[in-house]
Amino acid sequence: TQPLDAVAAGSLPLRDAFDRWFAAALDNRDPLLCLRIIDQQRRREVFVGQPMAGRLVAAQWLLEASDEALPPAALALRAQVEAAAPEYRNHRSAGAAATSALRAAIADSPESTSPAARRAAEDLRESVAARESLALRVALSRTPTPLVFPPPIDTEAAKQELVEGDAVVVFHESAGETYGVVLTSAGEHLWRVGPTDELAKDVERLLREVVGSSAKATWTADDLTNDKWREAADALSTRLFADSRLDAATLRRLWVVPDGPLWRAPLGVLTLPGATEGKTLADVAISYAPTPGWATRPRPEEDANQQDTRPTWAIAADPKSAAAVDGIDVIAEVAKATPPPQGLDPTAIHLKSVAGQLAIDLGNQPAAMDPLGLPLTTADRGQREVGAWSGLPLSDPIAVVLRSMGGGEAGGAKVRRAKSAIDVGAPELHVVASLLAGGAEPILLERWSSGGARSRDYVAEWLSGLSRLPATEAWGRARRLCESRAIDVVHEPRLAPDSPKDISPQHPVWWAGFIVVD
Repeated sequence: TQPLDAVAAGSLPLRDAFDRWFAAALDNRDPLLCLRIIDQQRRREVFVGQPMAGRLVAAQWLLEASDEALPPAALALRAQVEAAAPEYRNHRSAGAAATSALRAAIADSPESTSPAARRAAEDLRESVAARESLALRVALSRTPTPLVFPPPIDTEAAKQELVEGDAVVVFHESAGETYGVVLTSAGEHLWRVGPTDELAKDVERLLREVVGSSAKATWTADDLTNDKWREAADALSTRLFADSRLDAATLRRLWVVPDGPLWRAPLGVLTLPGATEGKTLADVAISYAPTPGWATRPRPEEDANQQDTRPTWAIAADPKSAAAVDGIDVIAEVAKATPPPQGLDPTAIHLKSVAGQLAIDLGNQPAAMDPLGLPLTTADRGQREVGAWSGLPLSDPIAVVLRSMGGGEAGGAKVRRAKSAIDVGAPELHVVASLLAGGAEPILLERWSSGGARSRDYVAEWLSGLSRLPATEAWGRARRLCESRAIDVVHEPRLAPDSPKDISPQHPVWWAGFIVVD
């Protein structure tokens, strides 16, 4: 097989073939086989959206990722990949030196770009361009390049990694039906959720009750004090989890791999069968993942004593449309976020190379219009979009917040897609996967925004908590802190003008739009 033929074959979604394969696994009543098929199909959806059907990202990971990020089988091939581009190591070393010089120059002059920073930035761009050319050469060669991102699932190893109280729940749409697979240390279980179109209606009904059906509508005091959303939440909870066999009493840690409309669902407001009064999934540490393999991958132990001195930057995809709060910048105050130095082009290369945390205001742009073409910064075209993030350099882990994504309300997914937009898989899947491919981890995604102070409170407290807590624990801390504080009605533009000052900070409209990807 010629490399380009392999790329062409890898760019086909093969939906019908996967549906037939999944149906055969259902007939065999084999949950683990179903899970492996789901993983392959979800990875294929990611590949369809990546350059060269995932081969280029795979080559980049084999050339740059840490040993801990690669499966053992891939490590054995790493030497062959490096041998196919022996000069790559020198360019990588030059890039590391340029990155260190750029960080040092920005630390010395954080507000404006110094001559030293400009020289280092140019050296970094040259190094990245040389490495991208070599990685492309490897991807187009016959050198074995296993598709290591997203990592494939190892079901037996995953079960051994899980402990009591942990669960991985994977949802999958096939031939118009949605199914669920749950994996725990004790075993696995497969169940039918129901028709996907009915599930989508339940999700939209819940969104209508929680956040409304327009990004411009105001919220009245009655909207934020009544419990109408609970009936819709109970209906969706029953549909999703009635046959899941999840133990609500012991569940402490949950990884969710959504599909289709469930990327939009505020799962935190749902309850599990047998849950004690008032306990919801928001009381469980929840992480989202694009694929089962990513959810169950081995994770290196974090060094609690390691201090990250990289800066926290706050940027906007479009300053004219970015959600603003007059007189308040709690992200700057609490998370110590600043803009990048004036004069530094906010390309994906510079952001990934320098920042340790990044808060990006999307200005209510819907991802569904063009997931990989969604602008993240004001840089030149080709360097600012989500799709550019999967390119080199493969950064040290960088926490990324995507604030104020549009389309999270009921009916918000019905937007006209751009002609060049990918139409395979959920838009959120491609946004998340592209960021993860480039080194973003963890990610906080805000699917709808109040456009006011409380949204910024959650972002600021999450970023602040990451210095000492894992991502899900930092989110739990942020939620506890924000729910204990009164809503500043003056700085909430979506509240009705006559709103009382005692609006409940516990209502899910303030927090259920956020998801953590880790």
